[in-house]
Amino acid sequence: MKLFRSDQIKQIDELTIKEEPVSSIDLMERASSEVVKWFIRKFDRSCRIFVFAGPGNNGGDGLAIARLLEFNRFEVFIIYLDFTDKTSQDFRKNLERIKTETKINLLYLTSKGQFPLISDRDIIIDAIFGTGLSRYADGLAAEIIGLINQERAVKISIDIPSGMFGMIMKKLLQPITHLVSSFRKFHSCLLRIPGRSENWLFSPSD
Repeated sequence: MKLFRSDQIKQIDELTIKEEPVSSIDLMERASSEVVKWFIRKFDRSCRIFVFAGPGNNGGDGLAIARLLEFNRFEVFIIYLDFTDKTSQDFRKNLERIKTETKINLLYLTSKGQFPLISDRDIIIDAIFGTGLSRYADGLAAEIIGLINQERAVKISIDIPSGMFGMIMKKLLQPITHLVSSFRKFHSCLLRIPGRSENWLFSPSD
């Protein structure tokens, strides 16, 4: 297994985009498609899926996954953590596709009081923060990470658990765990997930 820091992952993505060539939005779509293929093999359609999305490319991944899951007849809800006006270009493109191509219920969450009711049989997809996080999660994001950690539903983190630094691990909120999907390569900090026996790493090819 090859392990890379978040800055190395970024370089790999940039090299792929330049040399293949492929656009960043198409690379996101490709990776999301692979995760959805894995998801269909592992879970049935009796569960509800709650996608928690942040404003960056990790959130864009989550939106693409949500759209593809609905296309495959899963019941999907999107909870967007609306704590900033700054969003990535690929996030905005995927958000527009959610609005124009799906019937997914999209909640703009601005306070923890809006946190949805989630059962043990549901599945949470964590697409709040990815490898670009370089500081402690705080404010609304930290509150929601804390609430998700209290849920007993299966949790799937995209790329890296939200609340974990891509470069270095320090004392922080327990990141959302259970399953970690690595679209491309595993991140070195994933070997240091604090935790429990139910923490697993997987790639979409598993």
